This record gives sequence, C-alpha cells and structure tokens, in this order.
Amino acid sequence: MKNIVFVDTEVSSSGKVKDIGAVRGKGDVFHSASKTEFTKFIKKSSFIIGHNIINHDSKYIKDCF
Repeated sequence: MKNIVFVDTEVSSSGKVKDIGAVRGKGDVFHSASKTEFTKFIKKSSFIIGHNIINHDSKYIKDCF
C-alpha cells in the first residue's frame, strides 16, 4: 500500500488552499499548504485517492500530479 496516497484539501471561500492533508504507506503524514512540498510527497505514488477528489480536491491540486 505504500504507492497509494489518501488526500484531502481545506480551501478558503476565496479558493485559496489552506491545507493539504495526506497519508501514504505505513503512516507517512503530510500537512501543509505548499503545493511544491505536496508534489514531492506524492512523487513516487501510483494512486491518489480522496473522499471528494473528483468534485473538489483535484481542481486545487491538479498541477501537482
């Protein structure tokens, strides 16, 4: 399961990413608003999964994939 990342974003009403939360593998955790750091965190992942990734999260983090 280390190639799977579970992700959720928190976004302000103005559309600014306030936090990206993610977990992968055996519990590696990411919490930051930095898309650059998030891109590094997911770099070797095969799958990115989220509760509402298609209708919400992807429009804010799609440039990280």
